[in-house]
Amino acid sequence: MDLEKKISNIILLGPASTGSKILRDLISQHPLIDKIPYDVTFIWRLGNANILHDELHTNLLTKEKKNKIIKHLHHFHQGAPFLLDKTNSNSLRVPFVHAVLPEAFFIHLLRNPLDVVQSSYRRWQEPPDFGYIFRKARKFPILDAFGYASRYAKNAIQNLFGYGNKSWGQVYIGMDEDLKTKQLLEVCSIQYVKSVEKAIESLREINKDKIYTIYYEDFVMDPEKCLREIAVFLNLDHKSFSNVDTSIITTRNIGKGARNLSNEEKSVVQPILNRLINLYEDREF
Repeated sequence: MDLEKKISNIILLGPASTGSKILRDLISQHPLIDKIPYDVTFIWRLGNANILHDELHTNLLTKEKKNKIIKHLHHFHQGAPFLLDKTNSNSLRVPFVHAVLPEAFFIHLLRNPLDVVQSSYRRWQEPPDFGYIFRKARKFPILDAFGYASRYAKNAIQNLFGYGNKSWGQVYIGMDEDLKTKQLLEVCSIQYVKSVEKAIESLREINKDKIYTIYYEDFVMDPEKCLREIAVFLNLDHKSFSNVDTSIITTRNIGKGARNLSNEEKSVVQPILNRLINLYEDREF
């Protein structure tokens, strides 16, 4: 049975700290859109739990793995025709995601690189949110992903007590080694650059009618306009977004990286981010 044809899937692509959570929560207020309420890398890793990074290649996908991923994603379906997933690490494996869900719509969220790095640098150093972890655990396919579950628990403990090679966010190839040899700010910068560049490169191979690109700054400046455009992109009635409460949206985080990173910290990240910053400012993605 072709499970992917039963529900129209929306993939919100945005590395950690891009604002993807709040965008997901607003989009999913449309009555025809259900959401997966947290990142589900553990589902996308089904059948590949032995791989220690998120850059899954399509040659790893079998029909059995594909159907298992779709089945577990659709456990979150509440009856609406659309199901929205914003798992951050999907930015590193767009071809894999597209192979699993070839009819999916992609919403690509981009944000000023300095702001992302400043935010992710702070998040890397925070203790784990065990409330969030326990909410995810309720849907965790423990028998299908025991190896991933073990590593996830180990990483949470390391994060809590500050020892070992802890990590946060999407895991690029070589990140574990970089954590041993580079400053954390460098790793945060590389993490974002790789995620954005890989997503952009991969999206070029997908039908443009299936892709909508949105900039965080445009979104927070005029969320109603962005929601209307997303509705049009999905062929939905944009009037259903008219009652969405956007009062929680703020513009105060725009430019936070430039304001909060010291000159010394900027000197560390800018050689890595400069090309991406220039492309972002010129809207050349």
